[in-house]
Amino acid sequence: MRAAAALIFLASVLVANADEISEGRWEGAAHIPGLELSLIVDLTRGASSWSGAITIPQLGVRGAELANVGVAGSELTFAIKSALADKETGPARFKGHLTADGRLTGDFAQAGNTAPFHLVKAGPAQIEKAPQSTAIAKEFEGVWKGGYELLGYPRTVTLTLRNRGAEGAER
Repeated sequence: MRAAAALIFLASVLVANADEISEGRWEGAAHIPGLELSLIVDLTRGASSWSGAITIPQLGVRGAELANVGVAGSELTFAIKSALADKETGPARFKGHLTADGRLTGDFAQAGNTAPFHLVKAGPAQIEKAPQSTAIAKEFEGVWKGGYELLGYPRTVTLTLRNRGAEGAER
């Protein structure tokens, strides 16, 4: 009976330790054929859930909000809430594992493609609150559509702009 209690205690300490280890700023790269994408991932644990943000400088992604952040033991998963989302496959997703030497490694999946990533902890999380938009002129309100190419793949963009009174514009 004592051995079982000790084992349960040890398991809970290890899970709590993994949570503490997971929290913070992680830096590294995703290794895409012909390109290494720099990644900066900030993870923080709130009272009831995890949250975070990601920066991918080469893609112009800065402080994009994470969604579905999950930490279970040494396994960590999250998605990028809206940046890099694909209409058919959904948001870009990360599935990683904390290694014995303190690195976070795994797979980055986006638009049906998968690439390995490797991150190392660089310090405490540095999540900046998104700046509040100011009101926009009436002629800019509405739905705007366009397209661009990113890494050889065409993308379609739809942007809806509207004012929210004293809170400024919403995109």
